[in-house]
Amino acid sequence: MPASQWVSLLRNAMAHGGIAYLDENGRSRHGTPVKMFAFVSGKYGKPKCEFADAACRFGMGKLDGLNFLRISEDDYRSFLGDWVAWLVASKIAKQAAA
Repeated sequence: MPASQWVSLLRNAMAHGGIAYLDENGRSRHGTPVKMFAFVSGKYGKPKCEFADAACRFGMGKLDGLNFLRISEDDYRSFLGDWVAWLVASKIAKQAAA
């Protein structure tokens, strides 16, 4: 999976609540410890405008499929730590806070 698709999937899942909390077997069960996360994002086709031959600029087309990203809690924490370190080192974090 290209990095751009990975980041887009993660962003969309977090923005729209597409996160499942999974146990060590990859299942979501009440009362079991979380060991993995599943980030889910929809893939939509281009909508057709009602009175035009071209694709609309706004709205969503038909759901074509779902993209899933499953990651262990430990690997996700490691990713977040590395990402924050990169934001600090590149001074993006300071610019965003200003």
